[in-house]
Amino acid sequence: MVTFNLSHMKPLILFTIFAFSALAQAPANPPAAPPANPPVAAPANPQGTTPANPPAPPAAAPKPAVAIPPDTVVATIEGKAWTKAEFDAMVRNLPPDPQRNFKANKEGWLQQFALMSRLAMLAKETGLDQREPYKQRLEYSILQFLAQSYVDARAATPTLDDEATGKWFEAHKNEYKRARVLGIQVNWGGIPKPGEIARTDKEAQAIVDDVQKRYKAGEAFDELAKKYSDDPNTKEKGGQFPLLRPEDKTLNKEIKAAIFSTKPGQLARVVRMAGRFYIFKLVEFVDPTKQELRSEIEDQIGQEQLRLWLDKTRIEVKAEINSPAYFGLPETK
Repeated sequence: MVTFNLSHMKPLILFTIFAFSALAQAPANPPAAPPANPPVAAPANPQGTTPANPPAPPAAAPKPAVAIPPDTVVATIEGKAWTKAEFDAMVRNLPPDPQRNFKANKEGWLQQFALMSRLAMLAKETGLDQREPYKQRLEYSILQFLAQSYVDARAATPTLDDEATGKWFEAHKNEYKRARVLGIQVNWGGIPKPGEIARTDKEAQAIVDDVQKRYKAGEAFDELAKKYSDDPNTKEKGGQFPLLRPEDKTLNKEIKAAIFSTKPGQLARVVRMAGRFYIFKLVEFVDPTKQELRSEIEDQIGQEQLRLWLDKTRIEVKAEINSPAYFGLPETK
């Protein structure tokens, strides 16, 4: 059965002939060969003398991009003139990977595109697009591409009104409560500061245990954060983090699970990550506003509308089987 991706999908690529990613990865110049002899470190300079190597002058500012009128012909490929507006439109509507490759090496991308154009023309001239198996594959690819494009376009334009968005918000707002937290970050491992020795994970765990013990004994969490936290962004603020959102896909899953399973006023379970521990105190949950959830509301309502429409369309589609045996079905009497 043909299935459709109901989330925002990458467009289908009909032809994948060349690995354009190599363009972005290929260095512009080969790496320099290592010196024949290892460099000798210069002796330290006496105080007040001129440094052995003066600082390099600041790099020149990049030249501003030249303004090119939209109707300017920027390239001619196999006899076809391409204006800036036409080329911009083509690149703008490509899938993300070809767009990135174009930006990384425009000239190399153009040469590959010209080669693809020539090969596609040769395929048509020789009638390859009308022979098996290429004809059927091409037809199926176009069918699949157009079907998915229509689904994507319909998903991007949901029918919304104040009543529908209001009902969804009231039904789901508790799932999107924001968490106001205080946090303490305790680092271990890594590169120590000059004159210091990096903590081991056991030493960091001992600090975590001590912080928890002190908090339970009545010390204020914000004061403990100022004293023990290694997070430069929150330490002086008493460990105060910005409001954490459960729908935030950039928030670490372990931290999210620990915080949003905790009751206000309590410490969340300690989260251990590479090179650090986190201790969080959940201060309170804050109700989101309807405006804050606008994007989520539109996406969820749109997905539900799309699912209902697809179910209805599947029922309406007629596919009559005239030969059950061909499809591996028993003959009907």
